[in-house]
Amino acid sequence: MLKKNLALRLLCITILTVTVVMVLSGAYSYKAVKKNLIADAEESVSLALERMQLNLPALIWNFEEEQLQRVARSELKSHYVNSVTILSESDDELFSGGDKSGKQFIQELKHNDSGEVSVVGKIILTLDQNRIDKELNNSLQNAMIQILIIIAVLSALLIILVRNMVTRPINLVCKGITDIAHGEGDLTQRMPVRGHDEMAVLSEQFNLFVTQIQTLVLSTMQSIVKLNQFAGSVQDSSGKVTGLLSQQQDETNLVATAVTEMSASAKEVAENAQNTADAANHVKADAENVHGIVNDSINSVQALSGQLEKTSEVIDNLENEVQGIVTILEVISGIAEQTNLLALNAAIESARAGEQGRGFAVVADEVRALASRTQQSTKEINSNINRLKEGSALAVQVLKESRTIGDETVESAKKSGESIIAIVESTKQIMNMSTQIATAVEEQSLVSNDIDRNISRIVNTGEESSHIVNEIAEQATQLASLSKELDLLIHRFKVE
Repeated sequence: MLKKNLALRLLCITILTVTVVMVLSGAYSYKAVKKNLIADAEESVSLALERMQLNLPALIWNFEEEQLQRVARSELKSHYVNSVTILSESDDELFSGGDKSGKQFIQELKHNDSGEVSVVGKIILTLDQNRIDKELNNSLQNAMIQILIIIAVLSALLIILVRNMVTRPINLVCKGITDIAHGEGDLTQRMPVRGHDEMAVLSEQFNLFVTQIQTLVLSTMQSIVKLNQFAGSVQDSSGKVTGLLSQQQDETNLVATAVTEMSASAKEVAENAQNTADAANHVKADAENVHGIVNDSINSVQALSGQLEKTSEVIDNLENEVQGIVTILEVISGIAEQTNLLALNAAIESARAGEQGRGFAVVADEVRALASRTQQSTKEINSNINRLKEGSALAVQVLKESRTIGDETVESAKKSGESIIAIVESTKQIMNMSTQIATAVEEQSLVSNDIDRNISRIVNTGEESSHIVNEIAEQATQLASLSKELDLLIHRFKVE
């Protein structure tokens, strides 16, 4: 049935291909014939128009209607001319004949009378489309008959060729393959090789294929024996690997416990280092505050020293002013002494004058009294100024001592500031070292955590490996069973 279907399909495909080619060729030929027929028809009508252009103008001009009608009937018998209509210059119908349906061709009729050209009428010709269609139908029928004849001849030839060159060799090949297939897997049989065509090549290649399968089956039999041995070895090795993995898992658990303890210790050290860094940071902040206070004290003492310097200058100026007052007092005292002497002389002179100088004597006594009080006041002022000078000198001495103490205080404060700066720097170093220790311990903790995770992965991997080894052992058992089944199946083939 398959062979018949193959031949039938091949025949149908070939006939269909030939039919399509012939139909396309016929269509192309039909278009070419149609084009040529239309061109010939139009050319025939054009020639008729040219002939009538030569003959009719003179006949119309000379009013030779009988001759005009003979010429028109003659042209009406021309190929592809369906009708002829002749009109005068005033569109009067001079002749009309034939079927006017179809494509029209119109041309004016011009008469040359001694060089003077004038339109005497026009011609209307129609194309005989029915005749063109009839000839096209005849051409199409001839083409269809040719296509059918060619298809019939090609089909007969193809049936003969397929039967002799395809079906018969395929039957021979199928017979050989059937003999091999129904021979209980007998790989020693071969197909007969006849001739040198494609079927012979197919037989040779099939024999080569069977030979390779035979070799493959022999190799498979040998491999099955080795596979049985390998399955037993895998089972033994799986048991040993399972024991080793169990021991490795126990040791890995011990390492994981140690790493966990180390990680906890590292965390505690990191916390202590962080606490140390925090304490150092507080000390640094306090030292910086003290340094600021000391700087403020230095600035205050320096400001106080400046004020003491200014006070000393003021006292010096005051001493100079007092000295000026003393000088003035000395002048006043001298004037008072002179006044006293003058008053004394005036009293003496007034006493000499007697009664007449009594008033002057009273004035002189008053002047002496004023001069005495002036001297007394001057002495008291001088005494007070001397005490003021002594106090100023003592104040200047105290200010100098205070300034000296202030300078010493500034120097001590500066040394304290330098010591505090050193404390701050030391505190910074302690903070940096504590931070580095905390960072190092934290990194160690991270590494410990990584180690812990890796060990956990190792433990998990060991467990998975143990499961895999157990599965391998089970699969090795199944492999041994499959190997035995495969051995039974492969021995069904006959290879020797």
